[in-house]
Formats: sequence, structure tokens, C-alpha cells
Amino acid sequence: MPVDPRLRAAAEARLPRAAAGAVPARPAEEVLHELQVHQIELEMQNETLRQTQIALEESRDRYVDLYEFAPVGYLTLSAEGLIAQINLTGATLLGMDRRKLPQRRFDAFVARADRDRWNQLFVGALHSEARAQIELALQRHDGEVWQAHVDCLRVAAAAPLLRVTLADITARTRLERELAASYQRVKDLSRRMVDLQEDARRLLSAELHDRTSPNLAAIKINLDILAALPPEAGEERAARLTDTRALVADTDASIRQIAADLRPPVFDYAGLNAAVAAYARQFAKRTGIAVKVDCAPVQTRLAPAIESLLFRIFQEALTNCAKHAHTGSIAVALNCAARPAILIINDNGIGFDVAAAVGSEHGGGLGLLNMKEMAEFAGGRFAIESQPGRGTRIEVKV
Repeated sequence: MPVDPRLRAAAEARLPRAAAGAVPARPAEEVLHELQVHQIELEMQNETLRQTQIALEESRDRYVDLYEFAPVGYLTLSAEGLIAQINLTGATLLGMDRRKLPQRRFDAFVARADRDRWNQLFVGALHSEARAQIELALQRHDGEVWQAHVDCLRVAAAAPLLRVTLADITARTRLERELAASYQRVKDLSRRMVDLQEDARRLLSAELHDRTSPNLAAIKINLDILAALPPEAGEERAARLTDTRALVADTDASIRQIAADLRPPVFDYAGLNAAVAAYARQFAKRTGIAVKVDCAPVQTRLAPAIESLLFRIFQEALTNCAKHAHTGSIAVALNCAARPAILIINDNGIGFDVAAAVGSEHGGGLGLLNMKEMAEFAGGRFAIESQPGRGTRIEVKV
């Protein structure tokens, strides 16, 4: 930088006066030593300044990294809603080259359905010191819609500015919707299970009535006749007693059979494998349909509720085969040692159109629906494969 001539002249004019003053002359060695000390001090100050500059640059770099590559988008919006600044994450979320975003309207990236909500919040945030938040559907430059959590705060400046953060909550929103759907499904299944229990109670009531009421009525008649018989009517009394004993035995057998169908006694002390095998033998004897059962050995039993549900599905499947399949044989495979536990039931019957049966207005798919809902209620999966003329395969995994 050139020196002002007047300033230089003034400095030179002062130099002789200072040299001619009362300051005593100092030895050259002392002056040299002092100059060397000052030089070292200046070098130390220079090193300190250099280290401070390096630290500032590193701090700036860290700030830039935190700002540019933060997990959320950072924007600064003008009072007109224009993008003044945006970090790289924000540009990525909006799906545009960062260089093209300044001076673009932010609401152009807001989905049309949410634009009014955003504009109302934007105007309110510009006139308030409070933090404002909203969840919006935003639209990338390529048209893809995503869900964002938007956080706004006004900045005190010559012109009002709005600092905005954008967080992609699409996955969270999807999960919340799936959880809500699952919760609703569980509620529906719970109501359905209550309905199934009521249906089971109604069927049990009807079966008990049909099997026991005629016998109990006949026993009552016999007892009334026995009470009215004269002492000399020994043969008739004996006949009536014999008939009454037979009625009591038949009633007892009916009640035992109903109880066994509901829950075989072997279930409690021998487990699901034994219960399935025992029921299959009774079913084969009752219907004439051959049932082959293959149960894998188990070391540890399943939870009682899971065993009960698998057994109910097994019963329902065999009942459907007897009613609709016109089959001569059924193959059952049960593996409770596997994870998940697997129950497979195959028949070689006439088969059917699954979609048509499930959608039937005549209740043809009610048994299938019951099995599916019982499996889902246990946290499992139910699958059925069938075609007309090709038999049916049911698979349950819990």
C-alpha cells in the first residue's frame, strides 16, 4: 500500500527529536536481545493466531457438514414464501437440483390437498414467535408424494424470515396406518371369535337338547308308569326298568360323545398329537372316510390356547370334508416341533372354486372363514388350495 507523503514527512520530522531526547543510549547487545525476544513473541503470537484460524476453519467445516448432510432438510423462507436457502438434504427431499431451488415458491411442493393448511400455518408463523408444526403431504419434482413433518420458527431480521425443517415420516406414517389396520383387524377378529363362541354354544345347546331330551322324557314316562304299577306287575316292572337303564346309558353316552367332540379327554394328559389321532379314528368310524395321520414327535408342548385353536381348525376341516368333499381318504400332517407349527390337511375329493365358495351368499365359505379367522386370531396364517376335480389342501402355520 503506498504511504501518504505528508504522514511520512511528519514521522521523519519526529525521529530526530526522539533521538536527541533525554533517553540514554543503550548497548547494541541489549537492543539486539530485546529485538530477538520481541521477534519470538511475535512468532508465538503468529502461531497462536494460525492455530486459532485452523480451529475456526475446522469448526466451520463441521457446521457445514452438519447443516448440509443433516438427517432433516433445512430451509429459510422469505415473507413471500420463497426459498432463500436450503441444505443438500432439503434439496434431495424436494427432488431438485439445489441450484434451481432459490426463489422458488415452497408451496409449489405441497400437495394440493394440503396447500390451504400450509398457507394458513405459514401466515400464522410469520406473525408469531411461537414454534409451529404440521404434517403435510409434499410432492417431489418428479411427482412422487411423501409425508413430511414440518417445523417452523420465525427469525428476527430486517425482513421476517421463517426457518423450516423437513423430516420424512413416510415410513412412520405407513407403519401407523398398518398398525391401525392391524388393530382394527384384531378388533374384528375378537368380535368374530365372540360370535363363533355364541354359535358354538347355540349348537351345543341344540345337540344336547336333541340327544338327551327324548331320552329324558322317556325315562320320566317310565318312572311315572313304574310308580303307578301294582305290586303284582313284576314282569312289566322289570321290562320298564331294563328300558330305563338303556335310556340312561344312551343319554350318558351321548353326553360323553358331545364332551369328547368339544375337548377329547386325551387332550389334557397326552397333548395335541394324541387328540388329533383319537379324533381321526372316531371320525373314520363315524363317516367311513379313511384318515391317515402323521404327527411329528414333540418334546415341548405348544401353549394351550394354540393347541386348542389348531384342534378346532382340524375338526372344522374334517367336518367340511365329510359334508362337501365326497372324498374317500384324508391325509393329516401335524408338526408342532417346527417353528412355526404346521398343520396340513389333504383330501382327494371333488375340489371347488375357492373364490366362489368364500363369496357365496349361501354360507358355503363360512367354514373356511372360521378356520382362517381362528388361525389369524392365534397370530398364524391360513392357506387353502383347491380346484374342481383336484381335491383340496389346507395349510395352517402358527
